[in-house]
Formats: sequence, structure tokens, C-alpha cells
Amino acid sequence: MKRFMVIGLGRFGRRLAQALTEAGHEVIAIDKREELVEHVRDEVALAVCLDATDPEALKSQGAGDLDAAAVCIGEDFESNALTTATLKSLGVRLVISRASTEIQRRILSAIGADQVVLPEEEVADRVAA
Repeated sequence: MKRFMVIGLGRFGRRLAQALTEAGHEVIAIDKREELVEHVRDEVALAVCLDATDPEALKSQGAGDLDAAAVCIGEDFESNALTTATLKSLGVRLVISRASTEIQRRILSAIGADQVVLPEEEVADRVAA
């Protein structure tokens, strides 16, 4: 069993947290919106409402001891980028970040994201294949 943190619990983040849990992994689900945290509380090992751009808040949830973290913040790119950089500075080995555009992909890669995904593009490519 691996230990994952999923940050941003919109459609993409919530589904990722569910899939990781179903695969037998320990998932810490985080969002700054309490209503989204409540939706996943019974589906993951731990669901926490906090600001993921705050290094102390992430440390308090064991960010330094993760196998991987997924930054799934889709609507606030600044928070996505700050969270990505913060996780890397805390020593998270694998940080996967969501991007909405190619420019965002390049920026996230430049600040340390180990992998960057563009969910809409990837789904469109699968549907077209």
C-alpha cells in the first residue's frame, strides 16, 4: 500500500482519490472548500479542509512522508503552482500536477512537477483513437 495526497477535490481530484482508494492505497484528500471535503470523507483514509499553499498545513498532514501527491486544482492556477512548488520543497518524491493549457504544463514542469497531466486533452485523444 502506498500513501497518496490528493489536493483539489473537484470532479477530477475526487475521482482520482476514489480510484486510488479502490486500488488499496491510503489517500489523504485535501481541499479548502469544506463541502468538497465532506463529500469524500467516507471514501478515503483522511479528508482535511486546509489551504494547500501553506507549507505548515501540509506538513501537519504528513506531506514529507508521502509516496506521491497529486495537485488537482483546476480553477486557480496560482494555487496549483504554489502547492506544486511547496510539495517539492517539502521533499515529496513524486508530484503530479494538473494543467489546463500547454503554457501551464510548461510552468508546472519548470517549478518541479515530476509529471503534468492535461485531463481534457488526454480524454479527447482516447475518444478520438
